[in-house]
Amino acid sequence: MEATTRLEVGLVTELNEKASTIRRLKPELVKPCHIKAVHTLVPLNDAVEEAKRHDVWVLAWKEELSPLDPHNQHFKPSIISYPAL
Repeated sequence: MEATTRLEVGLVTELNEKASTIRRLKPELVKPCHIKAVHTLVPLNDAVEEAKRHDVWVLAWKEELSPLDPHNQHFKPSIISYPAL
């Protein structure tokens, strides 16, 4: 899980890189099922579209910007947190 004031495409890429790094270096910390999520105040449209392509759940203070689809083949039902590196 990541939190940011302004969501940009770079943060979506960074979240995916962090998830891959943790999965590679510390596999015991990552369950087989997980959700990559970002909480934001100001989302940029390009970043939301990028997040949807990479199965990242984007939440703003008032709504889901990329809805979590449990029927998606990539849906992973338990949440893990990614600390800032």
